[in-house]
Amino acid sequence: METSQHPPIEVNVIEGKASYVHVELKEGLNDHAFLTNTTEDEYNKRKPKLKPLKEWRRVALGTAQSPDSNELTPAPSQVGSKAKDKHSGKFGDLAVNVSKLVLTPNQYEKRARLEAFVNVANTGKGVICAEFDVTLNTTFGLQYLGASWHAPKMKEMLPGESAEGSYAFDIKDGVQPLDLVISLKRRRDGRSSVGTIRCGSDFPFRDVFVSDEIRLNIRDLPIMPSSSE
Repeated sequence: METSQHPPIEVNVIEGKASYVHVELKEGLNDHAFLTNTTEDEYNKRKPKLKPLKEWRRVALGTAQSPDSNELTPAPSQVGSKAKDKHSGKFGDLAVNVSKLVLTPNQYEKRARLEAFVNVANTGKGVICAEFDVTLNTTFGLQYLGASWHAPKMKEMLPGESAEGSYAFDIKDGVQPLDLVISLKRRRDGRSSVGTIRCGSDFPFRDVFVSDEIRLNIRDLPIMPSSSE
């Protein structure tokens, strides 16, 4: 399936009869998927929840294959269109991208420091001032608030300027990153608390269409070991 860490299986195939296998996930910081044998009884128990898989691809469900064809044909939704970048988002003119994840294990505890490296860029014509609150969602429903010691500098960003930084999370061993939830840090404008990307005299006039929060899917980003290991 996706790993060579599990030995191959033998499937007893009898002419005219069905054989049953299923995919098992071994949970960890990176889930490993592998095939195991199962039974017809087990299949019948799970059958009401299953759907026929007519469209498949190794990377993503996005291609169709007819029963009489050995060639994979791109699904219509992918022809002539660019796949959406799940690792990028925008707060108005402020573009945000998660570029990589770096893991540093803690040798004394069953924990680790996960750093999410973030690039930001001013794609508009005005000056940007912003700060983020960043939360990491992981498997098992756990959430971690990011430390911003090395966050990208977003004060007085002129048009065309960009910056890179990172947010660090103290996570439990065995959990897997799923999403980064990035929120604009709220500031006072003299009347109320608002999330804004504005500087100076433009501060009270927050963009009407600027989101307060974006959610970036990072579950398929590779996790790199720290260079300090």
